[in-house]
Amino acid sequence: MKKILVFAGSNSENSINQKLVVYSSSFLKNVELNIFELKDFSAPLFSVDLEKKEGFPKSMIALNNLIKSCDGVILSLPEYNSSMTPVFKNTVDWISRIERPTFKDKPLLLLSTSAGKRGGQTNLKSCCFFNAFLGWKSNCIIQSS
Repeated sequence: MKKILVFAGSNSENSINQKLVVYSSSFLKNVELNIFELKDFSAPLFSVDLEKKEGFPKSMIALNNLIKSCDGVILSLPEYNSSMTPVFKNTVDWISRIERPTFKDKPLLLLSTSAGKRGGQTNLKSCCFFNAFLGWKSNCIIQSS
């Protein structure tokens, strides 16, 4: 059975992006879903000095191992100032130091929603720029309603 990670790039208690990924994943059949919240994998703000002194946070090692063990990812990224959230960027920064590519070339369904009038569209476009670096095995198709 395929294992799918399901989470949002948010640490908000009431994340609409977390609700979106949970709802979207409910349509999948015959897969094992691992639904979690990124706030359960907290980490200090990345710095090379901190990495040298303390090594990698256990939470980031655990998340990296989850990504390695899955067959695919459903991810929804909130839009903060036309880009990804600081908590998601920090997660990417840590995991990319542990092992690249960050998302291990796994198939990815990338979603975004926002209360703003562009609904996360700007964020999705900016994330497509990082597609190869992050190791997302996906085609970027941005659609606005």
